[in-house]
Amino acid sequence: MKRKIAIFLSAIMLLTSVTGNVSVAAAEVQETNNEIVENQNNNGQTSEITQGNSENDRENEGNTAENQTENVTEDHTTTEAAATTESSEEEQAVINYLAVDQGYLQSPGEQKVVVSFGKGTENIEQPRLSFQKADGSVIDFAFSEKNEELFLFSHSFSEEEKGAYSVKTFTYILNGMEYSIDLESIGVNAKFGVDENYEGYELGSSDTDTEPEIEASVVDVESGKLVAASTDIAATLSETESAISTQSLEEGTARSRNKVVVLDPGHGGSDGGASANGLVEKNLTLKIAQYCKEELEKYAGVTVYMTRSTDVAVDLEERVQKAKNWGADVFVSIHMNSASAAAQGAEVWYPNSSYNSEIHNNGQKLASEIEKELVSLGLAERGVKIRNSQNGSKYEDGSIADYYSVIRNSKLAGFPGIIVEHAFLTNSSDAQKLKQESFIKSLGVADATGIAKYFGLSKDLDSGKFTASIVKKNDFTRTFTVKINGKLSEGESYRVAVWSDKNGQDTNNLWTVVNKQSGNEVELEYNTANYKNADGIYNIHIYKYDKNEKVTCIQTMTCNMYNSNASCKVQDTTGEEKNFKVSAEITNVPDTLNRIQFAVWSDQNGQDDLKWYAGTKSGNAWSTNIAVKNYKRYGKYNVHAYAVLNDGTNVFLKAMSFNVTKPTAKLTVAKQNSTNGMAEVTVSNIQIKSGINKVLIPVWSQENQSDLVWYTAQKQPDGTYKITIDMGNHNYNEGTYHVACYIVDGNEIQTGITSTTCEMKLPNTYLEIKDTAGTEKEFQITLGNTSAYGNVRKVQFAVWSVQGGQDDLIWYTAEKKNDAAWIKKVKIKDHKTLGTYNVHAYITLVNGSVKTKTTTFNVSRPTATLTVGTQDKEKGTVEVTVSNIQSKSGINKVLIPVWSQQNQSDLVWYTAQNQTDGTYKITVDMGNHNYNEGTYQVACYIVDGNGIQTGIASGSCQMKVPNVSLEAKDTAGTEKEFQISLTNAGVYGNIRQVQFAVWSDQNGQDDLIWYNAEKKNTGEWTKAVKIKNHKTLGIYNVHAYITLANGKRVTKTTTFNITKPTGEISISEYNANKGTFYVTVKNIKSASGVEEVLIPVWCAENQNDLVWYKAEKIDNTTYRVNVNIANHKNHEGIYKADVYVKTGNGIQAGIGRSTLEIKRTELYAIMGSSDVTVNQMAAYYKKNNLTYDKYTGSLSEYNGILAKGGAANIEIYCTIFKQEAEVEGVRVEVAFTQAMLETGFLKFGGDVKPDQYNFAGMGATGGISGEKFSDVREGIRAQIQHLKCYASDAALNNACVDPRWGTWLRNKALYVQWLSKANNPYGIGWATDAEYSEKILSMIKSLKAN
Repeated sequence: MKRKIAIFLSAIMLLTSVTGNVSVAAAEVQETNNEIVENQNNNGQTSEITQGNSENDRENEGNTAENQTENVTEDHTTTEAAATTESSEEEQAVINYLAVDQGYLQSPGEQKVVVSFGKGTENIEQPRLSFQKADGSVIDFAFSEKNEELFLFSHSFSEEEKGAYSVKTFTYILNGMEYSIDLESIGVNAKFGVDENYEGYELGSSDTDTEPEIEASVVDVESGKLVAASTDIAATLSETESAISTQSLEEGTARSRNKVVVLDPGHGGSDGGASANGLVEKNLTLKIAQYCKEELEKYAGVTVYMTRSTDVAVDLEERVQKAKNWGADVFVSIHMNSASAAAQGAEVWYPNSSYNSEIHNNGQKLASEIEKELVSLGLAERGVKIRNSQNGSKYEDGSIADYYSVIRNSKLAGFPGIIVEHAFLTNSSDAQKLKQESFIKSLGVADATGIAKYFGLSKDLDSGKFTASIVKKNDFTRTFTVKINGKLSEGESYRVAVWSDKNGQDTNNLWTVVNKQSGNEVELEYNTANYKNADGIYNIHIYKYDKNEKVTCIQTMTCNMYNSNASCKVQDTTGEEKNFKVSAEITNVPDTLNRIQFAVWSDQNGQDDLKWYAGTKSGNAWSTNIAVKNYKRYGKYNVHAYAVLNDGTNVFLKAMSFNVTKPTAKLTVAKQNSTNGMAEVTVSNIQIKSGINKVLIPVWSQENQSDLVWYTAQKQPDGTYKITIDMGNHNYNEGTYHVACYIVDGNEIQTGITSTTCEMKLPNTYLEIKDTAGTEKEFQITLGNTSAYGNVRKVQFAVWSVQGGQDDLIWYTAEKKNDAAWIKKVKIKDHKTLGTYNVHAYITLVNGSVKTKTTTFNVSRPTATLTVGTQDKEKGTVEVTVSNIQSKSGINKVLIPVWSQQNQSDLVWYTAQNQTDGTYKITVDMGNHNYNEGTYQVACYIVDGNGIQTGIASGSCQMKVPNVSLEAKDTAGTEKEFQISLTNAGVYGNIRQVQFAVWSDQNGQDDLIWYNAEKKNTGEWTKAVKIKNHKTLGIYNVHAYITLANGKRVTKTTTFNITKPTGEISISEYNANKGTFYVTVKNIKSASGVEEVLIPVWCAENQNDLVWYKAEKIDNTTYRVNVNIANHKNHEGIYKADVYVKTGNGIQAGIGRSTLEIKRTELYAIMGSSDVTVNQMAAYYKKNNLTYDKYTGSLSEYNGILAKGGAANIEIYCTIFKQEAEVEGVRVEVAFTQAMLETGFLKFGGDVKPDQYNFAGMGATGGISGEKFSDVREGIRAQIQHLKCYASDAALNNACVDPRWGTWLRNKALYVQWLSKANNPYGIGWATDAEYSEKILSMIKSLKAN
């Protein structure tokens, strides 16, 4: 089926239009072609509406059944209980839907899955999605992206990951808590296959008999308790006053037949239908149907059937076929709707008027009655509707078919079928109602009430009313039972007549009598063996005899019996003994057959591993796959096949069996390696059908297996499996070691294959220390081969450095790696000492005695060179460098303490900065040391990777107080920000405040800003000044106001400059025809960069044609703009172009101007007066054509057409041109020469014919002949008016005959040169020929020369 996920995919991801057999677990909103849908509301009015987006189109529902795998004791009857799910009081985030991109994926390839979860407002973290392969392995999909409530996951599959996958879990963290949803347990059955098909999927399959259906699959959990449905069939009593003849039961007997209503709960089994807001469609439809049946059976004269009474999948055609077999009067399919969150309410679909108008009328009446009842519950009214086939399929009479298959097939079966969409799961209001059991019941009652009103039924309040029904119909045992309920008075009786259509009435085996003594409820069993094993229709007539022998036929029924047989078999489909296919093919499938199921168990231990499997239907056969891994046993397996009828009866069909063989292998143990106490074990010659999952080797040396270790063998290139026995894993026990071999096969069955022994001896003990990383940060202490001491209870390592005695002693409890090795990692940062370390190992034996082993290791001391430079006398600073650093554990920090006083009262610890050459540097600033003069002491400490701080070297330098200075620096060289620094101010003593006044020379102090300086240290105050806050070019003044502690103010001054941008301005490439030119600015120089270049251009003195252009950047120093004089009212004269550069400082600075004088004398205006005469035009024409109004070849039929059109000769023709041109103010030479150019001097020969009187090719393009006019004058007038449309904005003087007149053309071609589209400044024109204008101008020149 084709499916499309119309979601997010507009936002993310993705995601994407999905085609093929897609496993979709979501209620989908379908994007369809507009369809005409007949809609009827409850007041009977019918209208046609365009339905652009079908909210819940269902035509074909899935019919796959899921296997039962519970371990139960085999029994001939089964009881199915409806599952219930309790909903939380607190609203929880729920799975809305899940969609799988590709149902079949070819490797290598990427699979994508979208999960809609919650509302998109929850704080979801670390979402994870997993799929389980058929072999039980699990693959986690990678989370890619989130958009609102949508989560996109993906996984790239390789060829090795071939198989069928089904969704497993969705896990996430919300508010610090991790949650995991078992998707399969809530009905999500999304699947896909990688390089193989999974059950229920056929690659490229299609159904040619039914239209494609867009369907939704199960995704979410629905809560509420299912209501058990009765299977009794109600009957209507009808009394009749007529005699009965024992020869013929039909003669003179009146009878009544119950109305048969078939309720069809939509979806079921693996097909969950739509789901949203915590609700699943299949659960709701079953509940509504059960409530509806319960209510309907309170009415007299009605029998109710259900196509499913449990959570099973039923094929669409099978649903209608059941109804047909039951003799249905109506078929009511119960569904829920899903679409956008806004859609709500109830709607009912009924048959169209094709093929059978009576079914259409009855279906409409039934649909209307039900819709009325649903609307009365407060649901929005969406009306009753029909839907025609979208692919054009027809009924056999040629009329358009119905879209929905159950409606279509019901019509063909002879009864009306309708689909009731009760409410929208996707609408919060509807969903809230559907979460109430009382409302679900009211929906069922409303359906029943509408059906009852349609049939005109009434309730029989007499609890003892008569009912009769057929129960326990079994086509395999050829039996059925007639169940009768009803009170009999004294002397009354029921008499039941039964006979087959095939054999007719047999008076010796016709009657069964039921009297009062039989009770109010009687079951009469019939066997077709008593009726010559006839198959087909059996007639059941029930008569009531009163005490006066008055006879009334009160009910007639029929029962269709099938001679059903089963052919069952089991086979190993792959020869691997992993999966066995069990099948049962049914001959004459009975209408009461619900499903085929298989009981499977192994011979071993009775039936302790019994599992039941539901068969999957394909035609008349049911089959299932038995995975041996679900049993994990070898030997014989028993398989029993059962037919399960609709009433729950199990019918035994056949006993079968299959066998799973045990694997074999050879086990070999090599001689022990005496150095390390190890021995190699090899498993070879493995014989196994299902493949090898694992090879396990249990090894032990003690009788009680206290040292038992299970080793997992590794596969070798030669196909053998190997392990290495380590004595350390066995307490270093000496003596005989027992070795066994177990194989876990492809069915996950673990079985012992063979065993052997070997002799093992003890190796030596050692204590060693290793700096495994070579960084002296962490040392690994290993005490090996401790089994030499026997069993060791505990091992401790005492570790301390020689320096400082044992002040850093730490006791470490060793970790047991195995029975022969104890280890511990020692981090030097926990000791923080350099030099030699002692390690003592204390080994506590089982008897309490302690053994010791000792060793040492060393942590080296870092080294470095300290260099103190000379003082910068201007700044009062000196640079200190630390180089040639050697430290194995790395460098954490380099610290430089500096002081000048004996008591270190001015001590400052500087943190050195790492340089690109690997050295570390600081700058000693006298301001940090109260501007003390004299000798400065400098030391160097290194904090290494272990956190140990060590003094390395020391030095000194002489320092003197510098001068106070004020400077402004453009540190970045961009003139965007200047750093104002007042240095060495410490010479003034304590400073209370420093302020900088900054302003530009331009316009006085209009941009003056006061800045509060920031104290960097005792002697330095700084402030960054951003030029964009001043926005002025030129010289800037800086005044520093230094307020001392005593209130005295001292000043310092300086200046800096902001340069004006420059550039070279030019105007070029003036195109007289187009009226365009370029203004270019090159070699732009601006220290702060260029944000944009603006160029105002104008011609008029009052600048009423001024236009500001934003120049296009050509490169970093060149900008250009294309100017069109059409933007400046096509003025002639001097055009001025000023250039303004907006710099990176936000300053807009004018850098110059360029001009261009434009005169339009070179252009030939279309409008204006003309001195060209009629004689000139006639003479010019005759030079080029002497055969006026005469044509040759195929055009000869048009001879005299111009005369017929009002121009008998060329002089009259030219006169009309002169008159029309002067009326509209168009220069006649332009119009006349254009006509001569277009017609080849009235010879025509192109697309335009002479009788069109179209002399300028108006509307003619490549094979299209163009416009046609009534006569010569109208053709000439239309041409001249069209020229005026292009060349002027003045109104026409004559009535408009130009069919191509358009306001958008006004003033767009003032000159002949602009008639060529290529030369037109607006990009439009009369002709695309670039030479069109030049040809006309050349002809005008020749014309005027006459």
